[in-house]
Amino acid sequence: MNPPRDLHIPWRNLLRLIAFSAPLMLLAAGCSRPAGAPPKDSATGPSPGVPAHVSHGEHGGHGGHGVAGAQAPPSTLRVLTAPEQPAAGEAIGLSLEITDPAKTVVRRFEPLHEKLAHLIIVRDGLDEFAHLHPEVSEDGTLRTEHAFPKPGRYRLYVDYQPAGGVPSLAVGELTVAGDAPPAPTLVANTAAPIEEGGLRAKVEVDQGAAATSIRFRITDADDRPISTLQPYLGAMGHLVVIRAGSLDYVHAHPANEAKEAPDGIVAFEAHLPSAGLYKAWGQFRHNDRILTFPVVLEIAAGKEATGGHPH
Repeated sequence: MNPPRDLHIPWRNLLRLIAFSAPLMLLAAGCSRPAGAPPKDSATGPSPGVPAHVSHGEHGGHGGHGVAGAQAPPSTLRVLTAPEQPAAGEAIGLSLEITDPAKTVVRRFEPLHEKLAHLIIVRDGLDEFAHLHPEVSEDGTLRTEHAFPKPGRYRLYVDYQPAGGVPSLAVGELTVAGDAPPAPTLVANTAAPIEEGGLRAKVEVDQGAAATSIRFRITDADDRPISTLQPYLGAMGHLVVIRAGSLDYVHAHPANEAKEAPDGIVAFEAHLPSAGLYKAWGQFRHNDRILTFPVVLEIAAGKEATGGHPH
């Protein structure tokens, strides 16, 4: 059984990478493109000041705990949009191209958690979240559509595995035109149940020296455990965690390879790179619906996990 991998990418390395390989974001301007014209390149990789840590609790069908793994810097995500100036509330065509740290465009992918690519989209204030699975064209371009609900800057993270390679992360961004409303202030809210789709999630956080355990207990409105959770993308749940401000990124998977949760409990282990506030989104499948439970975590100074290798 292969041990799971946990990758961390400190901001200093990311800034060095971007300084040599990725220009600042270019915001699309002007009129919509003519019919048949290629989509506008509205963002080329992350801008300086967009650090990213990626932590993969890889079960891969073998079980996993988010332990340390191979080091890898992030890839650059080139973001193209159609129409050329994204507007809030309208379906936007996204074309994404990944360039790895060796400045080679990634053309071939291997399945990672049952998909060739996982696209995570968040607004800077962490008040908007989406988890999409783009189609992969013959030339390696990732294509999908998404309606951005509000104006503002959005960060795009793609979890992928190149053919013959290891699980990797690509980071990019785009800006949706308009007056961006301020996001609500983040306040830790693990003390109260989170409601979604008629169900509730009680979240417990246990900070350890090697990892932070984040446990979701899913119940109905009467606090009875939901025993009929279904596997989602090969696991009993998925967890995305992003740090407020620095936007460090962690994608964790259940701490075991079980394909059922009769007590309604799914636990994750994540390496959170530093103290501070994090927003997390736990995703679970029930009655063939994907339920997303957002929660704000506060990691105390001196208790953040140190089990991963920095990058």
